[in-house]
Amino acid sequence: MILTIRKIAEGASEQDSDIEFGPQTDARIEFSGKIKVHAHIDRFDQGLSVECTYEGYVVQSCSRCLEDAQVPCNGTVHLSIPDKTQGNVTEFANDEYPEFLFDDDHFDIDVTPAIIDDIIIWLPMKPLCSAKCPGIDLPKKSGTTDVVQDLDDGTKKTEIDPRWAALQKLVKNSQRNSSSN
Repeated sequence: MILTIRKIAEGASEQDSDIEFGPQTDARIEFSGKIKVHAHIDRFDQGLSVECTYEGYVVQSCSRCLEDAQVPCNGTVHLSIPDKTQGNVTEFANDEYPEFLFDDDHFDIDVTPAIIDDIIIWLPMKPLCSAKCPGIDLPKKSGTTDVVQDLDDGTKKTEIDPRWAALQKLVKNSQRNSSSN
């Protein structure tokens, strides 16, 4: 969202915009469509106070089934944008230096990076495609999972996953050692 300072009158004003992100916008996230942004702007002598409210969707991999899921993102970003010509910019410490400034030579301010950063902060660490997602559906193959076979005499024979064979040997050795003692 680009704020054109020349078009913003003194006092309160509002601006709506749809931000469409291209494939190379930010490698950290993939957006699904446009992000709708509503900005409430207060202009005063020494700068701007901007409150941007956004909503839209991003694409993330479901943490259970690994399929793409559209995750809603919405939030509010608060920005204070000082005017460089007012002379108050030198009062900031290095770590508090404002991210955005404007002056007579630079009247367009792109606040999109601040919105992207806020979206990234609030994305879930373990997104789900749905609350009832069962997870990855693995096919059952003989030799990779426990397989139960019905025998002719009515009993059942269980084939143990070969990856557990070493543990099965330890259990048998442990049982032998405890019975001999």
